[in-house]
Amino acid sequence: MGERMIQLQERSFYIDSVSKLLAFKALLPLRGKPWRMVDMNLLRNARNLEESLRAWQWNPTVDGEGNIVDLQFVGREDADEEVILRSLATFVKPGSFIKLLVGRDRVITYSFDGGRCVTKYEQT
Repeated sequence: MGERMIQLQERSFYIDSVSKLLAFKALLPLRGKPWRMVDMNLLRNARNLEESLRAWQWNPTVDGEGNIVDLQFVGREDADEEVILRSLATFVKPGSFIKLLVGRDRVITYSFDGGRCVTKYEQT
């Protein structure tokens, strides 16, 4: 992705509390690489999935049972979203999706099917 403004349009996202530790461990190999628009200090020191997501400019909402029930993009520019979303795909509830507007005319939808993150690009 390039350096364009990005806005979260729609989403339905869920990772159950039982899968959070495994999802966090799936992100550990990403710590040693330089990523655009990622707080590398926060990423290296993250103690759980929520802190790792915040380093990547995603703000998770956790319910009373520890499930991640929402994921909101809080960054301003696109970067390496696809990397983290594909890394989490195995742990995301099937049917979850995230739809982003990139720039003024490009929509990217990330859909989760229970093991993969499928990316769809559209022009508006």
